[in-house]
Amino acid sequence: RVYIIYRTDSSFLALENDKETAKKFGFTTDPNEIKTGVYEFKNEELNKTLTMNVLDGSFKLTYPYTKDQLLLNPTKMPAKTEAIKTASDFLETGDKLNTYLENGKKEVSYWKIENEVLTSANSQAEANVARVDFYRSTLNDLDVLSENVGQASVSVLVSGSDVADKKILEVDFKDLNIDSESFSTYPLKTTAEAIEDLNSGNYWPASDITTSSVIIRKVYLAYFEPVTLTNYLQPIFVFEGDNNFMAYVPAIDSGSTK
Repeated sequence: RVYIIYRTDSSFLALENDKETAKKFGFTTDPNEIKTGVYEFKNEELNKTLTMNVLDGSFKLTYPYTKDQLLLNPTKMPAKTEAIKTASDFLETGDKLNTYLENGKKEVSYWKIENEVLTSANSQAEANVARVDFYRSTLNDLDVLSENVGQASVSVLVSGSDVADKKILEVDFKDLNIDSESFSTYPLKTTAEAIEDLNSGNYWPASDITTSSVIIRKVYLAYFEPVTLTNYLQPIFVFEGDNNFMAYVPAIDSGSTK
């Protein structure tokens, strides 16, 4: 199945909707358009920035948390269930916790700020930041994968601070408006044809390697969230191999779309 991705017909209407979302997140001033369709909201009091793309509905909230010394020794790092609730509550504040995210898989990883850089922590005890990844629920029993292996297209950084305005440090949000009832069906390539594409270099290097060869251990179908603006969600072959190699190959038989 190839699903339709709906996009707004009016950038003006999308901007007005995003302004309402920004207010719910605490950004009340008018934004500046930093490039076509991308608007930047500022909260000077909290030193936070919200960047919203009205063309694809994505947004990013940032705070210079790596320079905040008060975050280095948190009062109490949240357990996984608490971190998920904090992140979910924030998204729900802006009406961004839709059914697909609410019902999808959620993963929590722990991180630490060292020398103004965020690095992976071995445990909750040595962490001062938790990242909650919201994975979209499956479509047609297939996972929907992003371009970043190991990170969902919707993720929230949660701190262990007891200051309410410093609980949420960063939010990356890219969620496609997919109608699960609107699709067309197309024939797929054979696995052998997909392997030929892989050998020819016709793949997306989700997690590449520098060696000249790799042993493939697993092959399966999934959907790939498009990187550029498009109106369709299409299936891919996923190849997983040694040394964390992962590659995406388009799965639709190109002859069927001509």
